[in-house]
Amino acid sequence: MKMQAPPIIECINLNKSYDRIHALSNLNLTVHQGESFGLLGENGAGKSSLVRLLMGFTFPSSGQLRIFDDANLGRARQRIGYLPEQPQFDRRFSAVQYLGYLGKLAGVPSDELRPRIADLLELVGLTAAADRHISTYSKGMTQRVGIAAALIHKPALLILDEPSAGLDPGGQWDIRNILARLRAEGVTMLLCSHQLVEVEDLCDTVGILRRGELVRSGAVSDLLNLANLVEIVADEISAITITRIQAMELNTLDVDGNRLVVPAAASQRVLQTLLEEGARIISMNPLRRSLQDVYLQVSRGVPTKVPTRPITR
Repeated sequence: MKMQAPPIIECINLNKSYDRIHALSNLNLTVHQGESFGLLGENGAGKSSLVRLLMGFTFPSSGQLRIFDDANLGRARQRIGYLPEQPQFDRRFSAVQYLGYLGKLAGVPSDELRPRIADLLELVGLTAAADRHISTYSKGMTQRVGIAAALIHKPALLILDEPSAGLDPGGQWDIRNILARLRAEGVTMLLCSHQLVEVEDLCDTVGILRRGELVRSGAVSDLLNLANLVEIVADEISAITITRIQAMELNTLDVDGNRLVVPAAASQRVLQTLLEEGARIISMNPLRRSLQDVYLQVSRGVPTKVPTRPITR
């Protein structure tokens, strides 16, 4: 039996209020070691409030918050790397100077600091620009310096708040590749993002906040799979065949040319009918929805459209 990794973040009935505004309500959430967790929600849903609590910038109104199994968030803060949505730099520094300054503040030993900086600049693709002033960097390059800065002290938890916000597609691709590499190395990450494709690609689990409440959470694969629906594609489906299938009075049936979407429980009966009517089956796949479908359904009540994506293997 595979043992579950220890929890890095534990929120138990966590509440945060500002005067009469409830930013977080009875939040129960766990992020395990080595997990990449995506935190989703519209503006004002409570994402920033949770990040501020995790960073120790504010304190819970009630409930429990533990990081590294420690309720002392001051101690925990030393083991967290943080990239804010809008990182601020003294732009007179070069990347090497800036990372060196932060490394000394974080207590990185002198003999380890220079190779650490070189490795981080290589990770974020800034080796060639290492000695240029940050003032000459593009927004994408500046964001990559921010990731390197968050990693300078080898944190056990990396919190990223909208890491690719405002970047062009090329810059988003660069950030996504860096985070994918960190994920592959087993870095524990909490990623707040409005880029749903980014979260879908990079995260193992997600949580969706709505007005301070966690309304949906789980493994990305579980949230995306529609286990009760199957797509069947045939070379041709006659009107008579469709009439026979409609007579089955299925709870869900979508017909689009030579493509059917039917409940998994009825898929064998539908398949048998198609074969009896002489249809040649091209494919038969369980369906998969996008994270955008899940997000809109949960956060805004938008129903999932039945024509969706087959699971690729």
